[in-house]
Amino acid sequence: MANIDRITSDPAHMNGEPCIRNLRLTVRRVLEALATYPDHAEFKREYPELEDEDIRQALAFAAASIASQEQGWKQDLEAYNTLLDLWSKENPIKTTKLQVLLAVNGLLVSAISVSGGFKADKWFVYLAGAIFSFIWTFSIGRTALFQNAWETKLKAIRDRYASDPRFHILDSTDVRNRAPLLLRVFGAISSKWYLLFSPFVFGLAWLAILIYTQSS
Repeated sequence: MANIDRITSDPAHMNGEPCIRNLRLTVRRVLEALATYPDHAEFKREYPELEDEDIRQALAFAAASIASQEQGWKQDLEAYNTLLDLWSKENPIKTTKLQVLLAVNGLLVSAISVSGGFKADKWFVYLAGAIFSFIWTFSIGRTALFQNAWETKLKAIRDRYASDPRFHILDSTDVRNRAPLLLRVFGAISSKWYLLFSPFVFGLAWLAILIYTQSS
């Protein structure tokens, strides 16, 4: 950046806005005046206290600020897309874990059924089913936790660009409200809740079977 020693910023002066040599002239005001008075002579009559170097530095400062904002926007967009990718990858992980949970529990129930049914001597199978299900609850919960973390970071970036649709990919409220009623009813509950509670319920069921068979 070119030398801009005439641009000053003091929290106690003009609310901390960048000013010209601590005068009550902000860089913003100078730029607005340049647009209002395109004729240099007329501009100088309105602002005789400003020197040519003041104007040059105000323009240089504005250009540098725009470049900095543009660089920040690019970095935020890159970060947003990275977080969006991380967030989306958690969905198939949760689905796969649920499928494994259902498959393992289905195999356990099938094995018990073909070997004589739910009897007390199979206590170790019930216990294994309960332990597996509770462990899977924490496993799916951790996946949901990370997805929530990515979503929180996505919202933080989104809020800085309220009018830029590229940062609002996950904002689907309006679209969902226009969906058919049946879809809205069955889709009202977030998948993370039944993904979390499914293994927990399986764990409780296995414990209940264990207690019941041992007390019968």
